[in-house]
Amino acid sequence: MKKETRIKVRAIENGTVIDHIEPGKAMRCLRLMNPRIRKPLYLGMNAESNKMNKKDFIKIEDYYPTEGETNRIALISQKATINTIKKAK
Repeated sequence: MKKETRIKVRAIENGTVIDHIEPGKAMRCLRLMNPRIRKPLYLGMNAESNKMNKKDFIKIEDYYPTEGETNRIALISQKATINTIKKAK
């Protein structure tokens, strides 16, 4: 019997979540963004997904991609979703 293991990645309060990236394409998407990101970053690869079976994701604290960056991500992974999160003050 296979033991199920789940890893919990904490939610971010301000920043960007790029989810539903096709498996194996997260690093390529990350390279398309600002290579000098100095913010906390969470990268998940081949994570289980109910919607896609497997997926990659990127969470970046206090970082908001430019329109050019989001367009380049869309070229790499057409099913990716990009959500910006800003905590209400």
